[in-house]
Amino acid sequence: MRRLDVVIGSESVNVLPAGNTLNGKLAIHGFGDISRERQGVPQVKIATCGTPHRPLRVPLSRWERDFLIPDLTGTFFYEVIPAGDNRRMFRRTHFRFVLLLVVAALLQSCSTPGKPAESQTPAQFKVLFQTSRGGVIIEVTRDWSPHGADRFYTLVKDGFFDGAEFFRVLRSPVPFMAQFGINGDPKITAKWAESNIPDDPVIQHNTRGMVSFATAGPNTRTTQLFINYTDNLKLDDRGFSPIGKVISGMEAVDQFYADYGEGAPNGAGPDQSRIEQEGNAYLKKEFPNLDYIKTAKILE
Repeated sequence: MRRLDVVIGSESVNVLPAGNTLNGKLAIHGFGDISRERQGVPQVKIATCGTPHRPLRVPLSRWERDFLIPDLTGTFFYEVIPAGDNRRMFRRTHFRFVLLLVVAALLQSCSTPGKPAESQTPAQFKVLFQTSRGGVIIEVTRDWSPHGADRFYTLVKDGFFDGAEFFRVLRSPVPFMAQFGINGDPKITAKWAESNIPDDPVIQHNTRGMVSFATAGPNTRTTQLFINYTDNLKLDDRGFSPIGKVISGMEAVDQFYADYGEGAPNGAGPDQSRIEQEGNAYLKKEFPNLDYIKTAKILE
């Protein structure tokens, strides 16, 4: 494994092989300088462990601009997916640093053709999840997190969560959270993949039963959310803005299957990339005990 140094400038953070400077472009050992010289648009994904982040996947040509990495201390993994090549090349490395993350509209400012439209959201609404463990009612208050509430409302109205599995449930060694929000059909998941929404200020706390979006860094929320099992107040400072809370059925959430533990690459649980690419077929085959959402609907 090779160490990647972090160089902090006045307006950007560059991730570089030790001892090299590449003017803000991402360079990865074994792949060289990744730029538009490559045919097609390869992609890079950065995944984190120990937080409710989702992997960040960005066409590498965009990394020629200034960029930052997700706001965490610990171990990071990256994967490069070459354009036009179904094979995967993996390399792991450690980033040991603490960063205050800023992404200067890296994804927020990118317009996506065919981006799904948001529905008109009430000031407050309730959503009923009929899960494999019973009913769970989430009450959403739009003022807490307007962009997040709008997206959640739209996803429920579109039936996005129907059949979605709780693929990352962490209760041991200490209670943490239950994460969901990847559709069982890869085509539907792909439709929302780059439909990021702006961050909302954090005005509530990530206490037990609160529901927040998972992120891959600033302004990268799409479809994944998590339910807090305990008071995770450290997440407040990291920008996780609760959109609502479980007001009924937390006893069902407490029973979600958790024995698979942390997901790949840091654990033996489900690999989010494979869920995105293969859908529920992958989960049913390799993680058959996961609990899931049968249906999700707005309570009128």
